[in-house]
Amino acid sequence: MKTHYQNFEDTLRVLAASTNEATVPVLLAALNSEDACVRDGVFPILLRRRSPEAENEILHRWQELSDHWKQLVIRREDWLSPAVRRALMGEDLKLANVACAAAAELADYEIIPVLVAVVCDKRSAVSYQAGGALLTLAERLAEEISAPRDYRNRKDAHLQRAHLLGSLEKGVQTFDQHQRRELIESLLILASRDNAVVSRILQEPTERAFTPMVDLLVHSPRPCIMRLLLSYLDDPFAPLPALHALGRRRDITWLRQLCRKIGDEPGGVIRNNLKRIENIPWLKTHRFLLDSLHDSEQPGAVRLITMSGMPRQESLESLAHLLRSGKPQGKRTASMAIAEFGGAEASAVVQSALEDPDPTVRANLATQLRTRGIPGSMSRLVKMLDSQHEVEQRAARKALEEFTFASYAANFDYLDEESRERTGELVRRIDEKSASLLRDELCSTSRTRRR
Repeated sequence: MKTHYQNFEDTLRVLAASTNEATVPVLLAALNSEDACVRDGVFPILLRRRSPEAENEILHRWQELSDHWKQLVIRREDWLSPAVRRALMGEDLKLANVACAAAAELADYEIIPVLVAVVCDKRSAVSYQAGGALLTLAERLAEEISAPRDYRNRKDAHLQRAHLLGSLEKGVQTFDQHQRRELIESLLILASRDNAVVSRILQEPTERAFTPMVDLLVHSPRPCIMRLLLSYLDDPFAPLPALHALGRRRDITWLRQLCRKIGDEPGGVIRNNLKRIENIPWLKTHRFLLDSLHDSEQPGAVRLITMSGMPRQESLESLAHLLRSGKPQGKRTASMAIAEFGGAEASAVVQSALEDPDPTVRANLATQLRTRGIPGSMSRLVKMLDSQHEVEQRAARKALEEFTFASYAANFDYLDEESRERTGELVRRIDEKSASLLRDELCSTSRTRRR
């Protein structure tokens, strides 16, 4: 004799095999059973049915479903989407709110055009909830695009984006009518820098969508929008407002990405775009942010400071800050970059930084001493010839490179005895070839040269 459990299993198999639509009410009624085994048994069978009645019932219950049941629905691709679409376009406000939440969780990107239509409809009571769902779906799609392709998913995220961008573009182009920033934000999340609608708006300050678009580029914390803004550095024809936005952002997450992107040796396109940035407000009002950058990021900050079109006085003050409180790589890069700045103030910064404990920083600055006319330069460089650090010795030799054996030999007859001795000692320490060249002179067949 079969047990109760065996009878239940047989019933489930019959229901699963049946194609009769009359089984749907039976399965829906079983969802209200007090027995959890019954509910868990019929739910997967219900998901195999394409029934508006079943779809609507599950959507009504969506907020009460367990995470396990929600995952079963999500794995049944597009199963609940028809009900979500009907609810979004329907009159039931409560169900439309549930549909917005479900749309965000289902990751069915084909719902995006419907959400765009709801957001654009100013009369819709759920337009704000639809806007939130739209942003969630846009960001999830962008994450899929940036991640390696998962071939278990039959849908290509890149093709989906190409298919869906049109609805977002149309929504943004009607911004005058609805004034909804979520549409602009969603477009920026999914668009590339060559998107025609984004480019046109950024080149037309009179567009109503211009101000909110630039504001999002400057302030949005979304990684996708940061990546879009960063990509304009590589664009030979980057819209100027995008580059201005790039210079105005001051959140540390962004600044780290920007400085890593620029690096120590930026390419030609990046250099040209940096020149077009004439104002970097945070370098004057929030200069302490430079201290928050990692050691490997500060060289990029130095290139931003020196290659941008910002006022030279502000650039010098920022370099001075890095020379005082920067990390090792930042100080080293700044000590080389300050060579581009003349004047008494720059010379004072160099003199102060010569006391830095890093020998590489001191060496970089040493090569600038004589060209700046700093008092005591010669004695300091001569003293540096005896430094225990090879990098300082090389820098001193470079700064005193006119003291060569060839020059000394050519002028030997015109020097008095004291000058010969003093200059000869310098040449010996500076010109590493002096010993071998002197040997050549002493072995010469010319008596004058030997003398």
